[in-house]
Amino acid sequence: MRPAWSIIFFTTMSGLGLGLAGWIVIGLLPLMTQQAVIGVGVVTLALIGAGLISSTFHLGHPERAWRALSQWRSSWLSREGVLAVIVMAGLAGWFAAGYSGTIVPAWANLLLLVLIYLTVYATSMIYASLKTVARWYHPLTPVCYLMFAAAGGLLATLAMLALLGLPITAALAQAGIVLMLSAWGVKLAWWRLAGMARH
Repeated sequence: MRPAWSIIFFTTMSGLGLGLAGWIVIGLLPLMTQQAVIGVGVVTLALIGAGLISSTFHLGHPERAWRALSQWRSSWLSREGVLAVIVMAGLAGWFAAGYSGTIVPAWANLLLLVLIYLTVYATSMIYASLKTVARWYHPLTPVCYLMFAAAGGLLATLAMLALLGLPITAALAQAGIVLMLSAWGVKLAWWRLAGMARH
């Protein structure tokens, strides 16, 4: 299988944006000023939005993509779309609260975090549910998506900390390295095991 470039761009950008959002909502990236809230909010939502928009380019009729949202009972693509819309709305509200100085309750942060990773999972299941593609139809496919979203998001968070002039502890930097290496370990296992499943 050679997926379209739009799919590769979509999974990379949306996964990176969602992973970044996940670390932000649990407080790993303190946004101390309104300018920081705006900057980080724009980057995060732009990454997720760019990924979602690019995902429509490989469709026969991209202008009809909105109709897919109505098939959420049976389609992982639809579930991903619905969840992504909810997450982006939730993130917009989260950043708006940060801009106004409103404290977001812990339960809301946790709920948003769960929705973020449910969106990543739904994206992975678009491919993991394809029985006709043995390499994708494997239980490690969703694990790869989740791991790379978390790892890529943490590295993006570290980059944001540096850009904002905030301190980066050695433990946090090491966690980023360990998480990325772990993600690649899962990826290598997926390449080996899913590749064997084709034979």
